[in-house]
Amino acid sequence: MSLGAAGKSACATSDRRSLLRATPPIMVEGRARMIAIEQMSDAEFESVAFDILRRELGADGLARFLRLHVSDQGDYTAERAGWQRDLSVDDIAKSIQARRTKTS
Repeated sequence: MSLGAAGKSACATSDRRSLLRATPPIMVEGRARMIAIEQMSDAEFESVAFDILRRELGADGLARFLRLHVSDQGDYTAERAGWQRDLSVDDIAKSIQARRTKTS
């Protein structure tokens, strides 16, 4: 086996690279074996992810994460149309200019 300049075999370096690229399997609660992420259903993946967040962040941290990252159920486009209904292009341009003046 030939050694590279750093004194490591080419085979060992190649093995290490393939390990870094591989997706590690995750132990699913209630199962005796590990499952690769690619083989999990979306529901299983979500459950595992929440378990990890709860374990690492605690219940309060999980609640905060969900509050920050769960999508709203509203329709932003419809809401925006509602609050912009009475604005003209000139009104919007004046508002932008006023903000730019304040931050300068």
